[in-house]
Amino acid sequence: MKLRKVFINALLSAVIICIVLTGIPFPFPGKAFFLGHVKPIMVPAGLWQNWKLFAPLPPNRDVHIGIRVENSDRNVDFFWLPQIETMSSTERYKEERFRKYQQDYLRFERLHLIDAARFLLRMNPQPNRTPVIAQVIELDLLTPSPGSIQTLKREERRILLEYRVHPDDLR
Repeated sequence: MKLRKVFINALLSAVIICIVLTGIPFPFPGKAFFLGHVKPIMVPAGLWQNWKLFAPLPPNRDVHIGIRVENSDRNVDFFWLPQIETMSSTERYKEERFRKYQQDYLRFERLHLIDAARFLLRMNPQPNRTPVIAQVIELDLLTPSPGSIQTLKREERRILLEYRVHPDDLR
């Protein structure tokens, strides 16, 4: 019983230290090394903090992840992951972590991109069509900085992953 308490206290202390170190806005010796080792655990656990919203230069990107599906009959379909601005307040509350994950982490990991492709293929089944190739696409809408001459968002599309669809991916 005592060993269990020690383990729980050590785990809670480690989590609190990780969150505090992540939240410190300036670099210091060893911070990048330490956070590089704990990030693979903290991101899936939902404990990673990113304070860009309050930075002197807040993010100017609005990223949407979608999939371009080429079917065996050469028809092409596009599907997009759910977008926060089209959701109700309740849905936004439930999906905010997913949006953060999508915007900050999804596009950097190949395995996550493959899972996103499979998810979108299953979410949007096309009767009588067999998907052959799926391309995960990033639509990046760049908002002009304050005081810029440009007034409209600039759009950039990038192919993040080209994936040959296997029959097991649709189950």
